[in-house]
Amino acid sequence: MTPSLGFELYAMAALEHPSPSYTPVLCGVLDQRRDDMDRDCALIDAPESPEVLIDADVGFDAEVLAEHPRHERVLTFAGRDAGMARSEDTLELRVALADGPSWIGRFEGGYPSPAALTTVRSGPGFGQLLVVNRGAGFLVPAADPAAAVELDVGPIVALLLDAGSARVLVADFTRVARTPRPGGDGAPTSDGTGSSCTLHDVTDGLIRGRVWDAPRDQLVALEVDLATGRVLRGATPCP
Repeated sequence: MTPSLGFELYAMAALEHPSPSYTPVLCGVLDQRRDDMDRDCALIDAPESPEVLIDADVGFDAEVLAEHPRHERVLTFAGRDAGMARSEDTLELRVALADGPSWIGRFEGGYPSPAALTTVRSGPGFGQLLVVNRGAGFLVPAADPAAAVELDVGPIVALLLDAGSARVLVADFTRVARTPRPGGDGAPTSDGTGSSCTLHDVTDGLIRGRVWDAPRDQLVALEVDLATGRVLRGATPCP
């Protein structure tokens, strides 16, 4: 029997009514799908060490470790989708405080997508470290890494720091969201922005960027109201 598009229904039937006769077909389909996944993973480039962009006078510095540290305590940062990316996509950093000890963080990769962003930089507030690894993001107080907050968007494909509001603006394939102001209001999310989004700047209370509009088969301007999350310009809404 040849595997077909009805494999999901076939597998459900096999679970409900187990039979040894199902084994050859199920094994054959699983082998075929495993080969497909291996080919897809081969298309993803080997991870490169990201550029570290830490501003001066933020109270800490950070460097990417080329080798796994031995005999040192390592803090692990794993997001809600940890394990989807490859093990070699793990990012390890040494963070050194200007007036204190250093610590090592292991940031698990989020998503096996070539579009998923990886960056290490200082955050929008003093003493904040911002790490995005394969689309999974964390905002980490350098002096208190246990208080790290996962950015609630993924996979992150675009990112912008808004120094004026001390927030991080992030986008996945369909949304733009912002981190909440410390001790302040919540974080409006903009739905329906489109795919392949890039964020450029914040001007006059508007998040500006570009987004791919599939119906028009082109990049179009993106404008999102920073305060409300309303999309003023963007991709053609889905019917």
